[in-house]
Amino acid sequence: MDGVENTLPPVKLWEKLSPTLKVADELRERLQTPLCRITSGYRSPSYNAKVPGAVKGSYHTRNQALDLVYFCSPKKAFDTALQLRREGFFRGGIGLYPTFIHLDTRGYAATWRRV
Repeated sequence: MDGVENTLPPVKLWEKLSPTLKVADELRERLQTPLCRITSGYRSPSYNAKVPGAVKGSYHTRNQALDLVYFCSPKKAFDTALQLRREGFFRGGIGLYPTFIHLDTRGYAATWRRV
């Protein structure tokens, strides 16, 4: 992207993805549908700066966020993720986009819709 390539996350950030993966997997169970693909995971700060719509300090740069496409509508996945959070399964961000949802485990609730 504009000559900037992404990198693997630093080793010290590897364990930070585990809670987000657990949420993604529980969401898959609740939806009773497979995960189609992960469209974005870790982003180096320089790569994140080139991603359209990405914000500085994104939880992607902390290895705590995933953008996900399930074999269902993004709205259904979004609504189910909201229910998981209401039930106390995780504390984090949930974003709805036209073709995917964003999940992160930032430690507090954040919700947005960009559709």
